[in-house]
This record gives sequence, structure tokens and C-alpha cells, in this order.
Amino acid sequence: MYVYLDAHTDETLPCEPELESWAKWLARGGDESWPVDVPEDGATFSASTLTLTDWREYTRSEDGTWATPNGDPKHDFAAIVDGDGYVHWYAEDILSRDNISDAITEWMQHDLDPAHNDSVWVVFGDHNKTPLLATYHADGPRLTLADKPADTDIDRSAGEADSVRTVN
Repeated sequence: MYVYLDAHTDETLPCEPELESWAKWLARGGDESWPVDVPEDGATFSASTLTLTDWREYTRSEDGTWATPNGDPKHDFAAIVDGDGYVHWYAEDILSRDNISDAITEWMQHDLDPAHNDSVWVVFGDHNKTPLLATYHADGPRLTLADKPADTDIDRSAGEADSVRTVN
């Protein structure tokens, strides 16, 4: 499972998308290219997760469409990867259409040599369905992840760390 701190996630990530990596990154004040204030113990951050669920190889048919023998799995995330089991992709490799064949065709328009690509691998995944809250703990350092209570709201105006307040 990949973990993202929403306020610190862009097309790139400042660290590996794991709780331990995020905690270490926050504890050292980010890095030179993405500095942040070291959070206080107990600071909370709006968070999300991505669980990778399947890898499928798609092949190009004679009519130019892309298909996989097993069909498209249920998903809310898909990206082109280098092969079965690969877990790294670039922002431009994320497929933004529900129809995977159309998305691959669109992605191929940006390929430098699409004629030599008769197959591509796609990783599928699902994002969390309920809002999440990551809490920073200075001991360690470490982050814990929990469902965001329904009676709280994230206030990003509070600075680098999100401020959580009870909603009345």
C-alpha cells in the first residue's frame, strides 16, 4: 500500500510513499528541493492511500485497439509500467480514462516510436474510499494512519502541518 500526504504530493513525491519514509522526511524538515517545517508532535495531515491490485499485459490488435485476454479489472487507478510486478511510473504514464484501450491509444500518441510497441503493461489499483488522517509522532519519528473522524475538518490555512478542528 502506498501512502500519500495530500499537502505534500504533486506530480512527484519528495520521498517513498511509505509511512516510515514520510516520517523521516518530515522530521528532517523536508529536503533542499522541498523544504517543510518540522511538525510538532501530534501534528496531523490529510492522507490517502493507493493499493496496487493487478498487472495486465495489453497487446495491439490489427485494428489498432488494445486488449488483454482477461479484460479490465475493477479499478480507480491505472498506469503504464515496464512489466509484470513493476511499481514505478511517471505522472505522464497515469491513464486518465475508464476505457483502457482508448487510454493506451492516447498515451501512445506521445511515444517516440509507437510502431515498435505491440504490447504494454498496465498496473491497476484502488484509492482509499474514506478520508484518512496521518498523525506525526516525534518519537521514532513515525506516522500513524487512521480514518478521519466524521466530525473533523482539515484546515490547510494553519501552515505546513494540517490543523484538525472539530466541526459543530
